[in-house]
Amino acid sequence: MVITVIGTGEPVPPTIVDPPDQEIILPPGEPFIFPIVISGTVGQFYSYDVTVTVDEEDTFTFALLEGPDWLSIGNQGDGGLLFGIPTEAGSYEITIQVTNNHGLTDTQTFTIIVIVGEG
Repeated sequence: MVITVIGTGEPVPPTIVDPPDQEIILPPGEPFIFPIVISGTVGQFYSYDVTVTVDEEDTFTFALLEGPDWLSIGNQGDGGLLFGIPTEAGSYEITIQVTNNHGLTDTQTFTIIVIVGEG
């Protein structure tokens, strides 16, 4: 997958796009979360490094809008970290949000499939 980010002028809310070799056009300074597909195993540490695009001088925060109780999110370096230890097998709908210091946001929704490990 090739992703190109091009600024277009006035700030507007960002958009997440997930086709292969897709050009993504965003106004300068808006956060952007790159797409991901995830799976996990009951009782094993799960993590997802959330990658975003932001201007160098921007700051940003993450929020977990929807997800199981065992899952948490926080800032880590130039991105975020979604982490936890799954307690039960199943399919979990996850929605995360990134907000920059200008109040602009992007959200990402995906499913984590948790399986029972070999024991």
